[in-house]
Amino acid sequence: MRGCLQILAGIVAVFFILTAAVAVIVWPLLGIVTDREAMLEALSGLDEVITAAAPRVIANAMAVQAAQSGLEGVEIDESMLTGVVDELLPPGWVDAQAETAVNTLYDVLETGNLDDASVTVDTSPVIEQLKGPAGKRLVATVVQGIPACAEPLDLNELLNGGSITIPSCLPPEISRELVVQEAHAQFVEALDENPQLTARAGVIQVPLSEVIGTDTPEAEAARQQITQVRRLFLLAQRWGWVLWLLPVMSLLLIAVLAVRSVSELGHWWGWPLGVTAVLVFFLTLILPGFAALIAETIIIPTQIDALASSMRELARSVVSSVTEMWRSRVYLQAGAMLGVGLLLIAIGFFTKPTQNHEFNE
Repeated sequence: MRGCLQILAGIVAVFFILTAAVAVIVWPLLGIVTDREAMLEALSGLDEVITAAAPRVIANAMAVQAAQSGLEGVEIDESMLTGVVDELLPPGWVDAQAETAVNTLYDVLETGNLDDASVTVDTSPVIEQLKGPAGKRLVATVVQGIPACAEPLDLNELLNGGSITIPSCLPPEISRELVVQEAHAQFVEALDENPQLTARAGVIQVPLSEVIGTDTPEAEAARQQITQVRRLFLLAQRWGWVLWLLPVMSLLLIAVLAVRSVSELGHWWGWPLGVTAVLVFFLTLILPGFAALIAETIIIPTQIDALASSMRELARSVVSSVTEMWRSRVYLQAGAMLGVGLLLIAIGFFTKPTQNHEFNE
């Protein structure tokens, strides 16, 4: 009888190891994803990622647009854009916009109110930089990439009403600085005349209902997907702790089936706890690699290779931040589990086992 109970207890111990490992690994991840402050912390530091990627994206996008307009000879100097981007994006601006977007997302997930939700972007600091020397240097970077004309160009076509448009080539007799000044002046004028930028002093507010749309099958499908995501979010936020019920019940069942003394309690609880901790430590070495691989293989719906590469870099940065937070929480739980397991094993070895054999029959 006692032997059968011990066999059952061994099976339950294996079940405990599996369920406890899942709980230790999944529960911290759910805690991070459903925690607004944790995600804000994970997304902090995007300034460096965006600033490093922006020159490549801008250069590639301008080259693509120039090619589509027939300006095949235009070459954008990415190194010149690096300094310009540093001036265009004020320190902390990207992080501030990311924080606003995250707060909006979590407001929708927690309340389910899509009609009143909106994404707000404060472009005023960037616009001020575009109107100043940084914006002028950005235009100069484009103008410097325009090749010189091999044939004479009609100056009356180039000089149109006192303003200069950027052509496919520039004649040597026209000062590039003059082209930069006129092009930048037109650019600033276009910014000042943009009603979306002037109505709210550069603050753009985009309602999510307008982004999703209304009265279309695509909009209805998008709303249903958001509703499903919200249900999963609330389920994980409110009931994530349920993952620990099976491991706790397994330990209690082991105690009922096989524990007849303090020594047996130490062995029957200590070894499963210790093995689970070691298994979790091993998995923490493997799982982040799979997460990084997923971030590498994300398909970005864009025709601009540099933008897709930058989006993958952004995804890698976020995945890396979340992974570090997840790993620290997992290590804390697995370390506590290992410590308790070793303590119980020591109690099992150094405590005198019971001499009661009434269950051996």
